[in-house]
Amino acid sequence: MDSKDFVNIFAKKSGLDVKSATEAIEAITSTITDTLVAMDSVAIPSFGTFESVKKDETITRDIATNKRVLLPPSIEVKFKPATALSNSIKE
Repeated sequence: MDSKDFVNIFAKKSGLDVKSATEAIEAITSTITDTLVAMDSVAIPSFGTFESVKKDETITRDIATNKRVLLPPSIEVKFKPATALSNSIKE
C-alpha cells in the first residue's frame, strides 16, 4: 500500500475528505515525531508503543582494513505492538 492508498482508505473510514485526511495524518505523524525527538514514548491504545532508545558509542573493527572504528552514539526508534494488534494479525 502506498501513501495515496493509505490516505484514501483513512479518509473513507474517518468520513473526512482527502485533504482533511492528509492534514490529520500529517498532524499525527508530526506529533509522534516531536515526542520521539524529545526522547519520550508514544503509546497508541490497541496498536502499540513507539519508543526512542539511545545507543552508546561503540568501537568496532572495519573488516576490510582491520582497523578499529568508533561508531558515534545514535538514537533509534523501537516499536512494540500491542497484544490486540498481535492477536488480530494472527487471526
